[in-house]
Amino acid sequence: MEMVKTKEAVWEYLIEPSPLFLKQVLTIAETKAYILVMDARQMKNRSIPDLVITRFESRFQHLCQYSCNCQEYDGVTYLLISKLSGN
Repeated sequence: MEMVKTKEAVWEYLIEPSPLFLKQVLTIAETKAYILVMDARQMKNRSIPDLVITRFESRFQHLCQYSCNCQEYDGVTYLLISKLSGN
């Protein structure tokens, strides 16, 4: 899927339900081979409307299908997506 090949595309896809709220709890980093998404909603304890959370979680789970690894540690969910074809 082409959408998961760039940091900007992943960012725009994930924050679309509500940029105002989600920019506060999402961080995305990029290397030559990977995109790392960090969802810190639990750690930052922000008040986000239920509808926004539902839409965001649906998009996040959709991206998990394309990830190498999707884990939670200490209240932060990490999603590692390979930019290389074949994953």
